[in-house]
Amino acid sequence: MKLHFTFICTFLGLQLFGQAPIDKIFSLSPVFDAAGKVLPAPGGNYLIFGKQREESVTYNYDFYLLMVDAAGNELWRKTYGTAGLDEGGSQGLARCAGGWVMVGTSGQNGWMVRVNEQGTVLWSKVIEIPNASNVKLTDVAPVPSGGFIASGYEGGCSGVEMLAVKVSDAGQVDWIEEYTDGEAYGLYVTEGGGAFMMVGENKILKARTATGQITWMRTIDQTPFGAISAGVRLDLTDVVSTGDHGYAVSGTLVSDGTDYKSAYFVAAGTEYGLFQWDAAYNTSVLNNTSSDITAQSSLHYMPNTQDLLISGLVNGRIVVTRTDLQGKLLENVTLGGANLYYQPFVLKDGGHYVVVGGISEGFGNVSTWFHRSGENILALQQGTNGPQIYPAIDAMRAYPNPVADVLQVQLPSGSEQTVVLELRDLAGRLLRRQLVDLYKGENQVDLDVSGLSAGMFWVFVEGFAPLQVGRL
Repeated sequence: MKLHFTFICTFLGLQLFGQAPIDKIFSLSPVFDAAGKVLPAPGGNYLIFGKQREESVTYNYDFYLLMVDAAGNELWRKTYGTAGLDEGGSQGLARCAGGWVMVGTSGQNGWMVRVNEQGTVLWSKVIEIPNASNVKLTDVAPVPSGGFIASGYEGGCSGVEMLAVKVSDAGQVDWIEEYTDGEAYGLYVTEGGGAFMMVGENKILKARTATGQITWMRTIDQTPFGAISAGVRLDLTDVVSTGDHGYAVSGTLVSDGTDYKSAYFVAAGTEYGLFQWDAAYNTSVLNNTSSDITAQSSLHYMPNTQDLLISGLVNGRIVVTRTDLQGKLLENVTLGGANLYYQPFVLKDGGHYVVVGGISEGFGNVSTWFHRSGENILALQQGTNGPQIYPAIDAMRAYPNPVADVLQVQLPSGSEQTVVLELRDLAGRLLRRQLVDLYKGENQVDLDVSGLSAGMFWVFVEGFAPLQVGRL
Protein backbone atom coordinates (compact mmCIF):
# COMPACT_ATOMS: atom_id res chain seq x y z
CA MET A 1 0.00 0.00 0.00
CA LYS A 2 1.38 3.40 -0.94
CA LEU A 3 2.25 5.60 2.03
CA HIS A 4 1.68 9.31 1.53
CA PHE A 5 4.18 11.75 3.02
CA THR A 6 4.01 15.53 3.24
CA PHE A 7 6.28 17.08 0.62
CA ILE A 8 7.72 20.57 0.78
CA CYS A 9 9.45 21.70 -2.41
CA THR A 10 12.36 24.10 -1.91
CA PHE A 11 13.66 26.01 -4.91
CA LEU A 12 17.32 26.91 -4.80
CA GLY A 13 18.42 29.98 -6.73
CA LEU A 14 14.84 31.22 -7.21
CA GLN A 15 13.14 34.32 -5.86
CA LEU A 16 9.38 34.30 -5.85
CA PHE A 17 7.41 37.40 -6.67
CA GLY A 18 3.65 37.68 -7.05
CA GLN A 19 1.98 34.32 -7.60
CA ALA A 20 3.04 31.44 -5.37
CA PRO A 21 4.32 28.25 -7.00
CA ILE A 22 2.01 25.24 -7.13
CA ASP A 23 3.01 21.71 -6.11
CA LYS A 24 0.70 18.72 -6.31
CA ILE A 25 1.21 15.01 -5.65
CA PHE A 26 -1.21 12.49 -7.16
CA SER A 27 -1.30 8.92 -5.86
CA LEU A 28 -2.81 7.07 -8.83
CA SER A 29 -1.85 3.46 -8.04
CA PRO A 30 -1.03 1.33 -4.97
CA VAL A 31 2.75 1.41 -5.49
CA PHE A 32 4.06 3.25 -8.55
CA ASP A 33 2.84 6.01 -10.87
CA ALA A 34 4.93 8.71 -12.52
CA ALA A 35 4.44 11.37 -15.17
CA GLY A 36 6.60 11.36 -18.28
CA LYS A 37 5.26 14.38 -20.17
CA VAL A 38 2.98 17.39 -19.83
CA LEU A 39 1.46 19.56 -22.57
CA PRO A 40 -0.68 22.71 -22.48
CA ALA A 41 -4.39 21.97 -22.98
CA PRO A 42 -7.35 24.19 -23.96
CA GLY A 43 -8.69 26.54 -21.30
CA GLY A 44 -5.35 27.08 -19.58
CA ASN A 45 -5.25 23.47 -18.41
CA TYR A 46 -2.48 20.85 -18.62
CA LEU A 47 -2.58 17.24 -19.77
CA ILE A 48 -0.19 14.94 -17.89
CA PHE A 49 0.83 11.64 -19.48
CA GLY A 50 2.47 8.81 -17.58
CA LYS A 51 2.36 5.23 -16.43
CA GLN A 52 0.99 3.47 -13.36
CA ARG A 53 1.36 0.00 -11.90
CA GLU A 54 -1.70 -2.21 -12.44
CA GLU A 55 -1.48 -3.55 -8.89
CA SER A 56 1.14 -3.97 -6.21
CA VAL A 57 1.86 -7.66 -6.92
CA THR A 58 2.68 -7.31 -10.64
CA TYR A 59 5.15 -5.34 -12.70
CA ASN A 60 2.70 -4.53 -15.49
CA TYR A 61 1.92 -0.89 -16.17
CA ASP A 62 -0.85 1.03 -17.96
CA PHE A 63 -0.89 4.44 -19.66
CA TYR A 64 -2.70 7.21 -17.87
CA LEU A 65 -3.89 10.70 -18.83
CA LEU A 66 -4.52 13.24 -16.08
CA MET A 67 -6.08 16.62 -16.89
CA VAL A 68 -5.46 19.37 -14.34
CA ASP A 69 -6.28 23.06 -14.24
CA ALA A 70 -3.71 25.85 -13.83
CA ALA A 71 -3.82 25.35 -10.05
CA GLY A 72 -3.06 21.64 -10.39
CA ASN A 73 -6.58 20.49 -9.48
CA GLU A 74 -7.65 17.23 -11.12
CA LEU A 75 -10.35 17.65 -13.78
CA TRP A 76 -10.42 14.08 -15.09
CA ARG A 77 -8.24 10.98 -15.22
CA LYS A 78 -8.29 7.89 -17.44
CA THR A 79 -6.17 4.76 -17.81
CA TYR A 80 -5.45 2.74 -20.95
CA GLY A 81 -4.22 -0.82 -21.19
CA THR A 82 -5.02 -4.51 -21.20
CA ALA A 83 -4.94 -6.49 -17.97
CA GLY A 84 -1.93 -8.78 -17.88
CA LEU A 85 0.01 -6.85 -20.55
CA ASP A 86 2.72 -4.32 -19.81
CA GLU A 87 2.13 -0.90 -21.38
CA GLY A 88 4.85 0.72 -19.29
CA GLY A 89 7.65 0.91 -21.83
CA SER A 90 8.87 4.13 -23.43
CA GLN A 91 5.99 6.52 -24.10
CA GLY A 92 5.22 9.57 -26.23
CA LEU A 93 2.36 12.07 -26.40
CA ALA A 94 1.37 14.71 -28.98
CA ARG A 95 -1.46 17.13 -29.57
CA CYS A 96 -3.56 16.47 -32.68
CA ALA A 97 -6.80 17.74 -34.21
CA GLY A 98 -9.63 17.19 -31.74
CA GLY A 99 -7.55 15.50 -29.07
CA TRP A 100 -4.32 13.64 -28.43
CA VAL A 101 -2.30 10.67 -29.64
CA MET A 102 -0.20 8.40 -27.41
CA VAL A 103 2.42 5.76 -28.23
CA GLY A 104 4.27 3.13 -26.26
CA THR A 105 4.20 -0.62 -25.88
CA SER A 106 1.57 -3.28 -25.37
CA GLY A 107 3.22 -6.52 -24.35
CA GLN A 108 5.84 -7.25 -27.02
CA ASN A 109 4.35 -4.90 -29.63
CA GLY A 110 4.19 -1.18 -30.29
CA TRP A 111 0.96 0.60 -29.45
CA MET A 112 -0.68 3.84 -30.66
CA VAL A 113 -3.88 5.26 -29.15
CA ARG A 114 -5.86 8.30 -30.33
CA VAL A 115 -8.29 9.99 -27.92
CA ASN A 116 -10.60 12.98 -28.04
CA GLU A 117 -10.46 16.09 -25.83
CA GLN A 118 -12.08 14.19 -22.93
CA GLY A 119 -9.70 11.22 -23.21
CA THR A 120 -12.22 8.86 -24.83
CA VAL A 121 -10.54 6.36 -27.15
CA LEU A 122 -11.25 6.97 -30.85
CA TRP A 123 -9.06 4.06 -31.97
CA SER A 124 -6.03 2.05 -30.88
CA LYS A 125 -3.53 0.23 -33.08
CA VAL A 126 -1.08 -2.52 -32.18
CA ILE A 127 2.11 -2.29 -34.28
CA GLU A 128 3.56 -5.71 -35.06
CA ILE A 129 6.69 -6.52 -37.11
CA PRO A 130 7.29 -10.07 -38.39
CA ASN A 131 10.22 -11.87 -36.71
CA ALA A 132 10.62 -9.05 -34.18
CA SER A 133 10.37 -10.15 -30.56
CA ASN A 134 10.04 -6.68 -29.05
CA VAL A 135 8.65 -3.49 -30.65
CA LYS A 136 8.65 -0.20 -28.72
CA LEU A 137 7.29 3.17 -29.85
CA THR A 138 8.90 6.10 -28.08
CA ASP A 139 7.62 9.38 -29.58
CA VAL A 140 4.95 10.61 -31.98
CA ALA A 141 4.13 13.70 -34.05
CA PRO A 142 1.21 14.59 -36.33
CA VAL A 143 1.81 15.19 -40.05
CA PRO A 144 0.13 18.34 -41.48
CA SER A 145 -1.20 16.45 -44.50
CA GLY A 146 -2.72 13.79 -42.23
CA GLY A 147 -1.64 10.88 -40.09
CA PHE A 148 1.12 10.43 -37.55
CA ILE A 149 4.80 9.49 -37.51
CA ALA A 150 6.09 7.47 -34.55
CA SER A 151 9.69 6.62 -33.69
CA GLY A 152 10.93 3.55 -31.87
CA TYR A 153 12.93 0.37 -32.20
CA GLU A 154 12.54 -3.34 -32.59
CA GLY A 155 14.53 -6.31 -31.35
CA GLY A 156 14.92 -9.64 -33.05
CA CYS A 157 17.50 -12.31 -33.86
CA SER A 158 19.68 -9.79 -35.70
CA GLY A 159 19.77 -7.24 -32.84
CA VAL A 160 18.05 -3.89 -32.18
CA GLU A 161 17.19 -1.50 -35.02
CA MET A 162 15.78 2.04 -35.13
CA LEU A 163 12.38 2.29 -36.80
CA ALA A 164 9.66 4.73 -37.79
CA VAL A 165 6.02 4.02 -38.57
CA LYS A 166 3.40 6.12 -40.37
CA VAL A 167 -0.23 5.65 -39.30
CA SER A 168 -3.23 7.32 -40.93
CA ASP A 169 -5.77 9.51 -39.15
CA ALA A 170 -8.06 6.46 -39.06
CA GLY A 171 -5.44 4.23 -37.42
CA GLN A 172 -4.22 2.25 -40.45
CA VAL A 173 -0.51 1.58 -40.93
CA ASP A 174 0.79 3.29 -44.09
CA TRP A 175 4.40 2.12 -43.80
CA ILE A 176 7.05 0.82 -41.39
CA GLU A 177 10.74 1.48 -42.05
CA GLU A 178 13.67 -0.03 -40.17
CA TYR A 179 16.98 1.84 -40.24
CA THR A 180 20.39 1.41 -38.66
CA ASP A 181 21.32 -0.40 -35.44
CA GLY A 182 20.15 1.27 -32.23
CA GLU A 183 17.14 2.62 -30.38
CA ALA A 184 15.27 5.69 -31.71
CA TYR A 185 13.56 8.10 -29.35
CA GLY A 186 12.70 11.74 -30.08
CA LEU A 187 11.36 13.06 -33.39
CA TYR A 188 9.62 16.03 -34.96
CA VAL A 189 8.02 16.72 -38.35
CA THR A 190 9.68 19.54 -40.29
CA GLU A 191 7.91 22.71 -41.40
CA GLY A 192 5.65 21.87 -44.32
CA GLY A 193 5.40 18.24 -43.26
CA GLY A 194 7.54 16.72 -46.00
CA ALA A 195 10.16 15.18 -43.70
CA PHE A 196 10.87 14.25 -40.10
CA MET A 197 13.95 14.35 -37.89
CA MET A 198 14.66 11.46 -35.52
CA VAL A 199 17.40 10.65 -32.99
CA GLY A 200 18.69 7.71 -31.01
CA GLU A 201 21.99 6.71 -29.41
CA ASN A 202 24.61 8.77 -31.33
CA LYS A 203 22.61 9.06 -34.58
CA ILE A 204 20.57 11.85 -36.17
CA LEU A 205 18.56 11.19 -39.33
CA LYS A 206 16.14 12.91 -41.63
CA ALA A 207 13.57 10.94 -43.66
CA ARG A 208 10.55 11.56 -45.87
CA THR A 209 7.12 11.41 -44.24
CA ALA A 210 5.51 9.99 -47.40
CA THR A 211 7.72 6.89 -47.58
CA GLY A 212 10.09 6.79 -44.60
CA GLN A 213 13.07 6.88 -46.98
CA ILE A 214 16.19 8.41 -45.45
CA THR A 215 17.30 11.79 -46.79
CA TRP A 216 20.48 11.86 -44.71
CA MET A 217 21.90 10.39 -41.52
CA ARG A 218 24.72 11.63 -39.28
CA THR A 219 26.65 9.68 -36.66
CA ILE A 220 28.23 11.69 -33.85
CA ASP A 221 31.68 10.14 -33.40
CA GLN A 222 33.43 12.90 -31.41
CA THR A 223 32.08 14.32 -28.14
CA PRO A 224 33.33 16.59 -25.33
CA PHE A 225 34.30 13.34 -23.50
CA GLY A 226 36.27 12.05 -26.50
CA ALA A 227 35.52 9.65 -29.32
CA ILE A 228 32.54 7.29 -29.09
CA SER A 229 33.95 3.91 -28.04
CA ALA A 230 33.41 1.09 -25.58
CA GLY A 231 34.25 3.58 -22.84
CA VAL A 232 32.29 6.61 -24.11
CA ARG A 233 28.65 6.39 -25.08
CA LEU A 234 25.97 8.87 -26.09
CA ASP A 235 22.23 8.32 -25.71
CA LEU A 236 20.27 10.95 -27.64
CA THR A 237 16.64 11.14 -26.53
CA ASP A 238 15.22 14.43 -27.81
CA VAL A 239 15.26 16.54 -30.96
CA VAL A 240 13.43 19.85 -31.50
CA SER A 241 13.05 22.33 -34.33
CA THR A 242 14.70 25.69 -33.63
CA GLY A 243 13.11 27.43 -36.62
CA ASP A 244 14.65 28.51 -39.91
CA HIS A 245 15.46 24.85 -40.74
CA GLY A 246 17.57 24.39 -37.63
CA TYR A 247 17.44 21.62 -35.03
CA ALA A 248 18.82 20.87 -31.57
CA VAL A 249 19.32 17.45 -29.96
CA SER A 250 19.93 16.41 -26.37
CA GLY A 251 20.78 13.32 -24.41
CA THR A 252 23.10 11.86 -21.79
CA LEU A 253 26.86 11.53 -22.36
CA VAL A 254 28.68 8.91 -20.29
CA SER A 255 32.34 7.98 -19.87
CA ASP A 256 33.24 4.69 -18.18
CA GLY A 257 36.86 5.64 -17.56
CA THR A 258 38.78 5.57 -14.29
CA ASP A 259 36.26 8.09 -12.95
CA TYR A 260 32.76 7.37 -14.25
CA LYS A 261 31.32 10.70 -15.39
CA SER A 262 28.11 11.79 -17.08
CA ALA A 263 26.63 15.02 -18.40
CA TYR A 264 23.80 16.61 -20.34
CA PHE A 265 24.77 16.58 -24.03
CA VAL A 266 23.36 19.19 -26.43
CA ALA A 267 24.15 19.73 -30.13
CA ALA A 268 22.73 21.81 -32.96
CA GLY A 269 22.74 21.76 -36.75
CA THR A 270 20.62 22.36 -39.81
CA GLU A 271 18.01 20.14 -41.42
CA TYR A 272 20.25 20.05 -44.50
CA GLY A 273 22.84 17.97 -42.62
CA LEU A 274 25.28 20.63 -41.39
CA PHE A 275 26.53 20.05 -37.82
CA GLN A 276 27.23 23.31 -35.98
CA TRP A 277 28.23 22.74 -32.34
CA ASP A 278 28.00 20.42 -29.36
CA ALA A 279 28.53 20.87 -25.62
CA ALA A 280 28.35 19.07 -22.27
CA TYR A 281 26.70 20.59 -19.21
CA ASN A 282 26.40 19.59 -15.53
CA THR A 283 29.19 17.02 -15.67
CA SER A 284 29.24 14.82 -12.58
CA VAL A 285 31.86 12.27 -11.53
CA LEU A 286 31.25 9.01 -9.69
CA ASN A 287 34.31 8.00 -7.66
CA ASN A 288 35.26 7.09 -4.10
CA THR A 289 34.27 10.50 -2.79
CA SER A 290 31.28 11.40 -4.96
CA SER A 291 28.01 9.72 -5.90
CA ASP A 292 26.75 12.28 -8.40
CA ILE A 293 25.12 10.89 -11.55
CA THR A 294 23.73 13.11 -14.33
CA ALA A 295 20.90 11.96 -16.62
CA GLN A 296 19.24 14.34 -19.11
CA SER A 297 15.53 13.75 -19.71
CA SER A 298 13.84 16.52 -21.76
CA LEU A 299 14.53 19.33 -24.24
CA HIS A 300 12.29 22.35 -24.92
CA TYR A 301 12.75 25.21 -27.42
CA MET A 302 11.52 28.67 -26.46
CA PRO A 303 10.93 30.58 -29.74
CA ASN A 304 10.25 33.97 -28.13
CA THR A 305 13.74 34.13 -26.60
CA GLN A 306 15.34 31.61 -29.01
CA ASP A 307 16.73 29.62 -26.10
CA LEU A 308 16.92 25.92 -25.24
CA LEU A 309 15.62 24.52 -21.96
CA ILE A 310 17.25 21.22 -20.95
CA SER A 311 16.19 19.28 -17.87
CA GLY A 312 17.19 16.12 -16.09
CA LEU A 313 18.47 14.71 -12.83
CA VAL A 314 21.80 15.44 -11.17
CA ASN A 315 22.32 13.33 -8.07
CA GLY A 316 18.57 12.79 -7.75
CA ARG A 317 17.59 16.44 -8.06
CA ILE A 318 16.06 18.29 -11.00
CA VAL A 319 18.49 20.63 -12.73
CA VAL A 320 17.14 22.95 -15.45
CA THR A 321 19.72 24.37 -17.86
CA ARG A 322 19.05 27.20 -20.30
CA THR A 323 21.34 27.94 -23.25
CA ASP A 324 21.16 30.13 -26.32
CA LEU A 325 21.22 28.70 -29.84
CA GLN A 326 25.02 29.00 -29.95
CA GLY A 327 25.40 26.80 -26.87
CA LYS A 328 26.24 29.57 -24.36
CA LEU A 329 25.09 28.58 -20.89
CA LEU A 330 22.70 31.27 -19.62
CA GLU A 331 21.45 29.76 -16.37
CA ASN A 332 21.41 26.63 -14.26
CA VAL A 333 18.71 26.14 -11.61
CA THR A 334 18.13 23.30 -9.15
CA LEU A 335 14.53 22.44 -8.28
CA GLY A 336 13.04 20.37 -5.53
CA GLY A 337 14.47 18.24 -2.75
CA ALA A 338 16.72 15.21 -2.96
CA ASN A 339 13.89 12.67 -3.13
CA LEU A 340 12.80 13.15 -6.76
CA TYR A 341 12.95 9.79 -8.47
CA TYR A 342 11.50 9.63 -11.96
CA GLN A 343 12.96 11.55 -14.91
CA PRO A 344 11.40 15.02 -15.03
CA PHE A 345 9.87 16.78 -18.02
CA VAL A 346 10.02 20.59 -18.11
CA LEU A 347 8.30 23.09 -20.40
CA LYS A 348 7.79 26.83 -20.40
CA ASP A 349 4.18 27.90 -20.80
CA GLY A 350 3.78 31.66 -21.07
CA GLY A 351 5.27 33.19 -17.92
CA HIS A 352 5.44 29.90 -16.04
CA TYR A 353 7.62 26.81 -15.92
CA VAL A 354 5.76 23.51 -15.61
CA VAL A 355 7.49 20.38 -14.35
CA VAL A 356 6.15 16.83 -14.01
CA GLY A 357 7.77 13.57 -12.95
CA GLY A 358 7.68 11.08 -10.16
CA ILE A 359 8.49 11.63 -6.50
CA SER A 360 9.73 8.92 -4.17
CA GLU A 361 7.67 8.68 -1.00
CA GLY A 362 9.72 5.98 0.69
CA PHE A 363 9.55 2.18 0.84
CA GLY A 364 9.66 1.91 -2.98
CA ASN A 365 6.53 4.03 -3.44
CA VAL A 366 6.49 6.60 -6.23
CA SER A 367 3.73 9.11 -7.01
CA THR A 368 3.03 11.59 -9.81
CA TRP A 369 4.35 15.11 -9.17
CA PHE A 370 3.19 18.37 -10.78
CA HIS A 371 4.84 21.79 -10.30
CA ARG A 372 4.00 25.18 -11.82
CA SER A 373 6.26 28.14 -11.04
CA GLY A 374 4.80 31.38 -9.75
CA GLU A 375 6.29 33.49 -12.54
CA ASN A 376 9.03 33.45 -15.16
CA ILE A 377 11.67 33.84 -12.45
CA LEU A 378 14.70 31.70 -13.23
CA ALA A 379 17.75 33.62 -12.03
CA LEU A 380 20.55 34.35 -14.50
CA GLN A 381 23.85 32.59 -13.75
CA GLN A 382 26.88 32.70 -16.02
CA GLY A 383 28.15 29.22 -16.87
CA THR A 384 31.59 27.85 -17.67
CA ASN A 385 30.89 25.06 -20.16
CA GLY A 386 31.08 26.38 -23.70
CA PRO A 387 30.22 24.65 -26.95
CA GLN A 388 32.58 23.09 -29.43
CA ILE A 389 31.90 24.92 -32.70
CA TYR A 390 31.85 23.23 -36.09
CA PRO A 391 31.98 26.10 -38.63
CA ALA A 392 30.28 25.85 -41.98
CA ILE A 393 32.58 25.19 -44.94
CA ASP A 394 32.11 24.96 -48.69
CA ALA A 395 29.93 22.38 -50.36
CA MET A 396 31.20 18.89 -51.17
CA ARG A 397 31.25 17.75 -54.81
CA ALA A 398 31.68 14.29 -56.32
CA TYR A 399 32.45 13.06 -59.86
CA PRO A 400 31.42 11.14 -61.86
CA ASN A 401 27.85 10.84 -60.70
CA PRO A 402 26.64 8.21 -61.37
CA VAL A 403 29.89 6.29 -60.84
CA ALA A 404 31.13 2.87 -61.91
CA ASP A 405 34.27 2.18 -59.84
CA VAL A 406 36.03 5.17 -58.24
CA LEU A 407 34.20 8.24 -56.94
CA GLN A 408 36.28 11.43 -56.76
CA VAL A 409 35.09 13.47 -53.77
CA GLN A 410 36.20 17.12 -53.71
CA LEU A 411 36.37 18.73 -50.26
CA PRO A 412 37.35 22.40 -49.95
CA SER A 413 38.51 23.28 -46.43
CA GLY A 414 39.29 26.53 -44.66
CA SER A 415 41.88 24.89 -42.39
CA GLU A 416 43.85 21.70 -41.76
CA GLN A 417 41.63 19.10 -40.11
CA THR A 418 40.79 15.39 -40.01
CA VAL A 419 37.23 14.35 -40.88
CA VAL A 420 35.30 11.13 -41.24
CA LEU A 421 33.96 10.15 -44.69
CA GLU A 422 31.12 7.62 -44.79
CA LEU A 423 29.21 5.97 -47.62
CA ARG A 424 25.77 4.67 -46.63
CA ASP A 425 22.83 3.17 -48.47
CA LEU A 426 19.39 4.78 -48.40
CA ALA A 427 18.46 2.72 -45.31
CA GLY A 428 21.41 4.22 -43.44
CA ARG A 429 23.60 1.09 -43.43
CA LEU A 430 27.33 1.84 -43.38
CA LEU A 431 29.15 0.61 -46.53
CA ARG A 432 32.48 2.48 -46.48
CA ARG A 433 34.21 4.55 -43.78
CA GLN A 434 37.60 6.26 -43.71
CA LEU A 435 39.49 9.08 -42.02
CA VAL A 436 40.48 11.93 -44.34
CA ASP A 437 43.18 14.51 -43.66
CA LEU A 438 42.16 17.83 -45.20
CA TYR A 439 44.53 20.67 -46.03
CA LYS A 440 43.59 24.31 -46.39
CA GLY A 441 42.17 24.75 -49.86
CA GLU A 442 40.92 22.12 -52.31
CA ASN A 443 41.18 18.41 -51.44
CA GLN A 444 40.32 15.32 -53.46
CA VAL A 445 39.56 11.87 -52.03
CA ASP A 446 39.19 8.77 -54.19
CA LEU A 447 36.48 6.45 -52.87
CA ASP A 448 36.40 2.89 -54.24
CA VAL A 449 32.80 1.79 -54.81
CA SER A 450 33.55 -1.26 -56.94
CA GLY A 451 31.77 -4.34 -55.68
CA LEU A 452 28.71 -2.43 -54.53
CA SER A 453 25.33 -3.12 -56.06
CA ALA A 454 23.83 -0.60 -58.46
CA GLY A 455 21.64 1.98 -56.78
CA MET A 456 21.65 5.25 -54.86
CA PHE A 457 23.91 6.06 -51.90
CA TRP A 458 24.74 8.90 -49.53
CA VAL A 459 28.20 10.39 -48.96
CA PHE A 460 28.60 11.92 -45.49
CA VAL A 461 31.57 14.05 -44.42
CA GLU A 462 31.71 15.89 -41.10
CA GLY A 463 30.97 19.59 -41.58
CA PHE A 464 29.56 19.22 -45.14
CA ALA A 465 26.02 18.87 -46.36
CA PRO A 466 25.48 15.24 -47.44
CA LEU A 467 25.58 14.31 -51.12
CA GLN A 468 23.56 11.64 -52.91
CA VAL A 469 25.34 9.62 -55.63
CA GLY A 470 24.37 6.75 -57.89
CA ARG A 471 26.28 3.59 -58.83
CA LEU A 472 25.91 2.14 -62.32
